[in-house]
Amino acid sequence: DFINWVKFYNDENNIGFNMIFYNGAGFDYYFMYHYLLEKEQEFHTTPLMNGGRILQMNWSKNRTFDLFLFTCPNSLDACVNGFKITEDAKGVFPHNFPKKWSDVYYKGPGLPRSAYPKKMLKKIDDPKCSWANIPEYFDFKEECLTYLKSDVMCLFKVYESMRKELLDITGVDFRSYLTISQMSYDFNCSLLDKNDTAELPQDKEVYSMIDRSIYGGRTKPVKLRFENKFLHKKFVNCKGDDKK
Repeated sequence: DFINWVKFYNDENNIGFNMIFYNGAGFDYYFMYHYLLEKEQEFHTTPLMNGGRILQMNWSKNRTFDLFLFTCPNSLDACVNGFKITEDAKGVFPHNFPKKWSDVYYKGPGLPRSAYPKKMLKKIDDPKCSWANIPEYFDFKEECLTYLKSDVMCLFKVYESMRKELLDITGVDFRSYLTISQMSYDFNCSLLDKNDTAELPQDKEVYSMIDRSIYGGRTKPVKLRFENKFLHKKFVNCKGDDKK
């Protein structure tokens, strides 16, 4: 229904959409792509892929954008907190409750705490999160729509906040890129002076150490700490008091 509505709006108004997803490459895109392939006569789909992973889909006049590829591995909830978004804050929902299809029609007394994931119980118990509470009466469909609306509004506000911050700091609009790796590479290249020269280490051991440390655009150390004659007891990718 959503895709058909988008196409109808495209045709009626002769405009396209930039559709923002969060982890579309890991979930939503594949349902969309399956439907679009079934309706190939109506929708001309052009997926951009990395191996078997769909990074972006262009269909009709529309383009998808996966914000998760720029915030990975943070959850949307973590991004909302990071950008201090309080209006339309991401709510709580009893994800543990529905076990069968008929549960979506539930209307009755508020659900027990066990119906809510542990992360959401922390919000419910936090006095600062006055909007996060367990209702005394629960209408599953109504609460679901309310939760999804807050989810979408949070996604939009994280997108706008992140775009503005990156533009202010780097002058780069991340909408033109597929991943943060691609964007970072172009930004770093723009900082280089044309007269700059790079000198490769002549020491083979130093060169080998640097070469082994490079994993691509995004790097993640595989060791918490390491030691060699060049670097002594360095701590990497640590949290809390261990970070140095």
